[in-house]
Amino acid sequence: MNEIEVGKLLAMAITLDPKMPEPDEAGFMRRLWTATLHDVPVELAQRALVEYYRSDRYAQTRETISPADIVQWSHARRRPSESERTGLNSATRREAPRPELDPQRIHDGVDRVHAALGVRRAIASGEDPELAVEIAQGEAAARREFLSRACPWCRAQAGRPCTDGRGRELTRTPAHPSRLDAAQVAAREDTAGSSRA
Repeated sequence: MNEIEVGKLLAMAITLDPKMPEPDEAGFMRRLWTATLHDVPVELAQRALVEYYRSDRYAQTRETISPADIVQWSHARRRPSESERTGLNSATRREAPRPELDPQRIHDGVDRVHAALGVRRAIASGEDPELAVEIAQGEAAARREFLSRACPWCRAQAGRPCTDGRGRELTRTPAHPSRLDAAQVAAREDTAGSSRA
C-alpha cells in the first residue's frame, strides 16, 4: 500500500471507530502505517479493517485496530489451505508416497552448498576462482569427515556441530581441534588401509 491508500484506510477506520486517533499534520502516523502495510494489498487491508470491526474481539474489547492486526489478518488469508496445497480435500486425500530417503544424496547436497559458500568467500577475499573451487571442495570433504565422528572435547555426536561451554555452536572454528585431529588420523588410516589392499 502507498500513503494515499493508507490515508483512505485511516479515514475508513476513523469512520468506524470513534476512538481511532486522527492522523497528525506532519504525516507521521500515515508514514508509519505505510511502512508497516507496504506489502499488504489495499483490498485485503480494507477487508481486514471491516472484519476486525465486525469481530467478537472488537465487540468485547473495543480496542482500536492497529497495523499489526491488518498484517496478521492478511497473512492468514494468503496462506494456502490444505486443500489448496494438495489439490484434495480431507475426505478424498490419499497420502502421497514419500520418496525414499537417500543419505548419500543429502550429504552430496550439503557438500555442494558448503563448497559454493566456500567459493564465494574465497572469491570475495581475492582468490583465483579455479583455486577457490578446489579449496572449497577440499573444505567440504574435510567438513564431512570431521562431522562423521563424535567430538572428544564437547561430546557432540556424529553429524552434530561442536558447541562451546554454553551449548552454542562454534563460530570461529569449524570444530574443536581434537575432533579435527581425530578426523585426520582416521583419514590417514583409511588411506593406508586402502593402499595395502
